[in-house]
Amino acid sequence: MLSCWLPALCLKGATLWADGAWSAAVSGTLFSNNFCADGQPRPKMAKAGAKDIGRAAQVARTGAAAW
Repeated sequence: MLSCWLPALCLKGATLWADGAWSAAVSGTLFSNNFCADGQPRPKMAKAGAKDIGRAAQVARTGAAAW
């Protein structure tokens, strides 16, 4: 019975991991865009970007654990 569920769990874990990796890449891009030309961060936007990166990392860890 377990063998029936295993491929589906692996697929779900891989999908979650990919989603997390994609989110982290997008968030990283957004985060890097939240700095002014002189390198000073725009605090509110940078904080939001950091939170997104943390959330994406959590999704990636969950996916890796399920995988």
